[in-house]
Amino acid sequence: MGTVQACLDWAQTAVLEHSSNSCPPAAVQVSGASQLADTSDLAASAPDYHLDAQILLASVCGRDRAWLYAWPESSIEQQMVDLFQQLWRRRLDKTPMAYLTGKQEFWSMTLSVSPDVLIPRADTECLVEAALNALQSIENPTVLELGTGSGAIGIAIASERTDARVVCTDISQQALAIARLNAENHQIRNIEFLHSNWFDALQKNRQHQGEYPVRFDIIVSNPPYIEDDDPHLGGDGLLFEPRLALVSGKLGMDALTKIISEAPPWLESDGYLLLEHGYKQGLAIREQLLELNYHHIRTLTDGGDQERVTLAKPPPQTPTVSADCIAGAAE
Repeated sequence: MGTVQACLDWAQTAVLEHSSNSCPPAAVQVSGASQLADTSDLAASAPDYHLDAQILLASVCGRDRAWLYAWPESSIEQQMVDLFQQLWRRRLDKTPMAYLTGKQEFWSMTLSVSPDVLIPRADTECLVEAALNALQSIENPTVLELGTGSGAIGIAIASERTDARVVCTDISQQALAIARLNAENHQIRNIEFLHSNWFDALQKNRQHQGEYPVRFDIIVSNPPYIEDDDPHLGGDGLLFEPRLALVSGKLGMDALTKIISEAPPWLESDGYLLLEHGYKQGLAIREQLLELNYHHIRTLTDGGDQERVTLAKPPPQTPTVSADCIAGAAE
């Protein structure tokens, strides 16, 4: 048995010892009697860890952080203490919090995540906002999301547009299982999940006059867009996420290029393709779209004022895009 405060004291000690390249303590010191507020000195050296320890302990106990503050001397079953210590050691080795708690907030929803899926980022909400804006004047729209992962984007769109039919694809069966779970947990009924490598399964469906739409009002995707040898891949966080969902060729453009080239036959004539991308890739994407005669090309910025989402209408019979859209498309 241990207490809330003893667990947090142990976590503080573990941080200090880990930073000195030594092993964390093997067990909680039940005699720890300092008040919860006294652990604030941890924030001076590792502010993220101070908060993370509270979040992780609350998750293990099935409580919220307010309970930790209200009942610092509450007893915790040894099984929970052991689990907290195990997870905390993984956190000190930089495992993302979302993988330790199994949860991540996105679009005011709590989503289940695992190492089989990319952790949804706040920046991706820019993509959801752009998709919803593109659908404003369309009744009963059809939406295709490519590479759904946890289902965050498709579920967010479907939750806001209950009249939409949303089809989400992914090449990973494990990711699709997580996405289906999230849709079920949030009672999203107007969404479907399809095992597919980008458009492949939809092409087979079209050939056999299957159940899925032949064309969509919008196609949305947050594909992998990191360069194969990007040094950040070995850093904190990204090291633990599925490489398949992160990297895409030497320039990080392989998946984006494939989607741009193959999307037109799947879009309604007045539809939109919306792509999330790296902050340095906007120009290259606008050039590719222009070369393939897409029009109404725009690039939107995220909360950090970085280019993050580019959208465009599919190629018409006669190109209508001028070259000056390339240099000044960001807004």
